[in-house]
Amino acid sequence: SVVYRLNLKLIVPESMKTRTLVMPLIGIGETLSYGIMVGVVRKWGGYVKAKYSFSSLSTDVTVDDAGVVEGTSAKAWFTGADKSERFSITAGALYRITLPLYAYAGIGYGNKTLAWEMADGEWAEAADHSSKGFESEIGAIYRYKEFAISLGVENTAFKYWEFNVGVAIMF
Repeated sequence: SVVYRLNLKLIVPESMKTRTLVMPLIGIGETLSYGIMVGVVRKWGGYVKAKYSFSSLSTDVTVDDAGVVEGTSAKAWFTGADKSERFSITAGALYRITLPLYAYAGIGYGNKTLAWEMADGEWAEAADHSSKGFESEIGAIYRYKEFAISLGVENTAFKYWEFNVGVAIMF
C-alpha cells in the first residue's frame, strides 16, 4: 500500500503581518522624563505613549522672568535652587513607510513646570519657563527583526521642546 502525506504551511508575507510595539523611552530636554509607548501596526496603526519625570512639584506662587510675584509688584529673592517636573500623554498614528522604517505622529496633553526656590523656602513657578496644554510629536522607528529604535521630537504648547529616544521589541 502507498501512503501520501501532505503538509500545508501558511506563509504570511512580512508586509501583511501585524506588529505589536512595546517601547521604553526617555525624553531628553531641560528635564529628563521616562515612559513607555505601546502600539499596533500593519501598514497603518496606532499608539499611546505616556512619560513622567518622577519628580513631584508643588508651588506656592508664580513669578515672571524678572522675579516679580504674580498679582503683586513685589520682587522675590531666590536661593538659586530649582526643580522641574514633566508629564505627557499622547496618542497617534503609526505608518510603515517601507519594510524596516516606520513614522509616527500624535497629539495629546503635556506639562513642563520649572520652579525656583525663594529665600523664605517656598517654591515659585517660573511662568516664562513653564508650559502646559497641547502636546504634539513626530518621529521615526527603524526595525531590525524583532528589535527597533526610535527617534522623535515632542513639544508642549509649542514652547517646550524635547527629543525622544527609545529601544523597542516589535513582535
